[in-house]
Amino acid sequence: LVHVEPTMARQTRLVIFTAVFIAIPKFSPRCHDRASVELGVASAQLEAKDDRHADSEDAIDWHEWITDDEHRDSPGAEMLTWSAHEAWRVLSNGSTSTLSSPPPPPGKAPRPPVFLLAGIASTRLVNWREKACRGSNIKARDVVWVNIGKLVETNTIDPTCWVDCMKTGPGGTDLARGCVLRPDEGLDAVSAMAPGTWTSGISEVYAPLISLLVDELGYDAPGSLRALPYDWRLSPRRLEERDGFLTATKLSLEHAVLVNKRPAVVFAHSMGNLVFLYFLEWLKAVSFKGDRRKFQKWVDTHVWCYVGLSAPLLGAAGALRTSLDGETFGLPLSGDSAREMELTFDSTHW
Repeated sequence: LVHVEPTMARQTRLVIFTAVFIAIPKFSPRCHDRASVELGVASAQLEAKDDRHADSEDAIDWHEWITDDEHRDSPGAEMLTWSAHEAWRVLSNGSTSTLSSPPPPPGKAPRPPVFLLAGIASTRLVNWREKACRGSNIKARDVVWVNIGKLVETNTIDPTCWVDCMKTGPGGTDLARGCVLRPDEGLDAVSAMAPGTWTSGISEVYAPLISLLVDELGYDAPGSLRALPYDWRLSPRRLEERDGFLTATKLSLEHAVLVNKRPAVVFAHSMGNLVFLYFLEWLKAVSFKGDRRKFQKWVDTHVWCYVGLSAPLLGAAGALRTSLDGETFGLPLSGDSAREMELTFDSTHW
């Protein structure tokens, strides 16, 4: 598991890599030995130091980095670039058992299913109960997180309405007079947060990776490419209690493996890494009642590799800003309004 922290990279012009292995037999060595964990992310961050990327360290050209042999000679990227190529071969060959098998004819062989688990504030939230506001109401089926047009429209006349809509009650419950927000469904929920001509590009999450897998390798949804959208305002415990999220994740993995005849590759970003690790612990303690052998067999059958992107496995100091000053995420909100809203989130205290 390779941890890349892009925020720190931007601030200090450094890229920090921390190798962390999950304490599950056969699970992490499989990711490490077959070098399939980075899938070009770590390599792309290293290339940010190259002159031609000097002005845009955060721009990752997934296609260029994974498919272009030129980057094998990049300074300091020998191991990382090699592993990116090997990961590409795993997905393009449709094989999770050997790296030496020849590529199958296009469209003829099942591919390892890919699952995408987003981070905090990176899953689109939709309202399911109309909320009255001065001026324009927030209607059922409106995208609330994050619809810039709706935010500006609402805040123009009723500055507190949108913030109140985003709030949760104790334990992540829905407020009596508030909105009922639930995660959107499918790949759209984690591709870009703010749909629209001008805002989609700047709010992209997994959109570039989705395009790469679909255009270059022929992945499709919901067959071989799936998202795991969740309400990031809630802790994993509350997600299971309210939405049955952990149970649904287990069933989705089982179904994808059944259909594709391959164990899955799971991508998790930021807070999504903690949610996925919680899922594994829940799986062992609850689903298999502490039976390590059954748990390990399930993991071996259903999860080929876990890819951690910007994984805050040792915590994230930036999370303190939410409690102390409020995190606006670049939205037209005051710090006080953001803090008031975020302190109601169960995930803030988790």
